[in-house]
Order: sequence, then C-alpha cells, then structure tokens
Amino acid sequence: MRIGPWTVGIAAAALMFLLVASAIIGAFLVRDEIRTGGMEDKWVFLNHDSFGNEQRVGPGAYIDSRGTLISYDWPHGLERGFTAIDPNGTLLWRSITNACPSITEGPDGGYYYVDWNTSNAFSASWSNITVLDSNGDFRWDYIAPIGTLALWAIYPDGQVIAHNYDWQEDLVERIVAISNNGSELWSMDSPFLNSSLGNPRLSDNGTFEVIGLRDDGTYIMGITKNGTQAYIEKGDYFTHYMESSWDSNGNTYYEVRKEFIDNDTSVINVYAISLLDGSTEWKTLLHYSDNPDHMMPGGYSLSGTLVDAEGRIFCGDLEDKYSYSLNSSGAILWKKPYLGMIDTFPSGGLLAWDDSSIKMINSDGSLAWRHYAELDGYSFILLGSDETVYYSYGAEVHALVQSSGLSGSDVVLVILVTVDAVAVILYGLAHVLKSRRTSKT
Repeated sequence: MRIGPWTVGIAAAALMFLLVASAIIGAFLVRDEIRTGGMEDKWVFLNHDSFGNEQRVGPGAYIDSRGTLISYDWPHGLERGFTAIDPNGTLLWRSITNACPSITEGPDGGYYYVDWNTSNAFSASWSNITVLDSNGDFRWDYIAPIGTLALWAIYPDGQVIAHNYDWQEDLVERIVAISNNGSELWSMDSPFLNSSLGNPRLSDNGTFEVIGLRDDGTYIMGITKNGTQAYIEKGDYFTHYMESSWDSNGNTYYEVRKEFIDNDTSVINVYAISLLDGSTEWKTLLHYSDNPDHMMPGGYSLSGTLVDAEGRIFCGDLEDKYSYSLNSSGAILWKKPYLGMIDTFPSGGLLAWDDSSIKMINSDGSLAWRHYAELDGYSFILLGSDETVYYSYGAEVHALVQSSGLSGSDVVLVILVTVDAVAVILYGLAHVLKSRRTSKT
C-alpha cells in the first residue's frame, strides 16, 4: 500500500480529532471521578408510600444493632411513619406514626419512641410512649394522663422508666415505671428540680439512677426496679444530660461553652469534666468573641463534642466560625473553617458535610475524600459501624462505600488512553514509512 501525502494528512486530521475528543471526554470523566471522591453507591433505595407515590425521606434516621436503617417518611399527604431498610437496601417493614420522633433500640431488640398524642386536640403533646417489635409490628403504648413523657431507661425485659412532666399543674414531675405490656407499675414524685437534666441511667447492678438539684446542691438518687428508693446522696455530680455515643471518653465528659464575661464580651472554652465527681479536669480557650445580645454575665450556652476511638476531641465554637480538634489533654491539634461534623469513623477520622458534599477529614485535619451529593434541609447523614455512609435526598436513600477496583469512569479513561496511544503509534509508524519512501526516491 502506497502512503501518500493525502493519506498522512487524513490520518493526521483523524488523530487530531480523536485526541481533542478524548481530552474533552476525559476531562468530564476526571471531573466526575474527583466529584465522587473515590466513593460509590453500594445501593440506592427509592422510597414510596402505599399508593406507589414517591415519598420524601425526612431528617430523622437511626441505625440499629443489626445494621437496619430506620428512616422517617416526611409526608406529602396523610401518611407518615418509619421505613426500615436492611443493609442490602431492601425494604423490611413500614410503621405509621404521628410525628417525627427519635427512635431507640431496646436491649430486647424492640423499638421505643415517644410519639405525639393526638387523641385530644386541646392537649396534643409528646405524651405517648410506643413500642414496636423487631419486625416493626405494634407491641404496646402508654399515654400519660397529663403532661409530656421522656424515655429515660429500658430494662432488658422491656420495663421502661419514664419522666412525666406537667407544665400546667404547678410544674409537677413524676418518675414512672411501665411494664412490658404498657401498664403503669408504679410512680413517684421527683424529689428534685429539673431532674430531666439529670443524666438518667441504669447502673451496673440494675438500679435506676438520676441526678438532680436541690437548693443546697446536687444529689444522686437510686431507685430499685420495683420502685423503692434505694439511696439518695449529696455530691458534686454532673447534672447535664448526655448523648451516650457523643461527648465522653471513659470517665471524662467534654463540652464547649460560650461564657458571657460582660455585656459586650464572651469567651469560648472546651471543658473536660470528671463524671466521677463533677470537677473540671482542664479547660482550653478556643477564642474570645462578642456578646451581641448582651446576655447576663456569668451565664453560658453549651454545645456537644465528638470523641474518636483514640480520644481525640472534635468540636465547633457555637458560632459556626471554626472547627477544632484537641487531644485528650486539651491541646489544640488543628483549627479549620467550620465543618459540619456528623460522626467519627471507627478507623479514625471525622465525617463532615457542607451544603453540596460529604467529606472525610483525617485525624491530622487533611482531607481524605470529598463526595459531592445533593443535600437539603430534609437530608440526613449517618455513619454505620462498618463505615458505610448513609444519606438521603428527596425520596432517595443512598448507601455510600469506598470504591473497590476501577470505577466505570476509570475503565473508560483507560480505554481512551489506550486508543489514543495506539493511534499515536500508528500515525508515527505511517509517518516513518512515508519518510523512508520519500528518501529512497
């Protein structure tokens, strides 16, 4: 075959077109790869109501010990309730509820929550403790005769300890025990003020404990399962309510305080507080700030923290200006523009978010990955124990995992590079052959 100038010219034009097209396509693929952050959807669950219509997923969501994701359906119509999705993205069950409550898995595998009681339109409130079994079927409920309920503790056999607060009748507070069939076992008036801030819990020996305030200090009270007051002791006890999975490491609790120094000034500190005696182990100054609302000096506002498996503390500054990481001794490790902190990874690092993406921040403050995703005010973001990241948008629930092997974009990029390389080599060979024949003539 004779290779003439027209042949080489056509080949050159074809090669140029191929390279330009590859560069454009490759740029889009690289952009897509960067936007995924090396993460991919393990599955996407599209939520529907019983009529087959797409149903928005609300902000409330929970992962139980079996890895089941329980989300709340934000209704367009009359339907609202929980949707349970197994770790493979398959629908397990649905259950109707009245509002958007926080759900808790009990030691018996059931689901416990305080629902909105709508039986009396004039006194509708959070006053209905409802229990579902592990399949999402109704087990029992208990409605407070008056006032609101807070779920305080669940015994292994399903007995519940609750706090009943009646703001209408002289601020009456009761401690109520409810059996595992929904009947009231016993109740007692609270001997404390503001006992709802008393970090209620079951002790190791099965005694229910609650910390409260009296005029002369703080006390801890122990109550046996049958309702007998076992002890009440004065001490320097920590009275704040704590999220069990946040804020603490061993016997130390961490919190951020914005403390008002005078009518114009405040200071933001991180406190480490002993859960044994309530003493301050250390405090670290984050920064000084203003007091635009002229809050009374001596008062303060609070914010929680996150603590990872190695004892590193992650927190914001209550003003959404900066985020910090500190070690367990209170030394600041890094400071960054505000991060929307979600949770800590079991293997280390922080899960965070902004309006357009979900991010993993390494323990040293560097960015591990950033996955761009559609998010809005209804979205939830959760981290599973296996480090699967779950998030919602509209009617979709996504399970996000680290990409294994080459992604689809990677495969196409490899093909493009290979085709381009082969084309360049063939063009080079054609040019060499043409040059040799020209030199012979």
